[in-house]
Amino acid sequence: ADARAFGAAVDRFGRMAGETFAGEQGGIYARDRVESVAAAARAAGALGVVQSSWGPTLAAVVEDQGKAEQLVARLQRDPSWLDVSATIACGRSNGAAATVEV
Repeated sequence: ADARAFGAAVDRFGRMAGETFAGEQGGIYARDRVESVAAAARAAGALGVVQSSWGPTLAAVVEDQGKAEQLVARLQRDPSWLDVSATIACGRSNGAAATVEV
């Protein structure tokens, strides 16, 4: 329920995980370009950014759908990021359910 705290935790985790692999990937992020997109997302309002595995995919945390749409629109207005694609998704407040049909 606290997007700011969650975003900060995601960001902190991403930096710690990146530091673990910095020797292999040349820094906290897999590429300089990924690091630049992460910085641009933070500047555009992301509360936290994390790289997935070895990248180049990033996840950015924002408060709600509207903020996500604003973040994507802001990044897409910058010609530097025209080749970056974005998907907006929301978290679930409950776990997955599975059924087995026999």
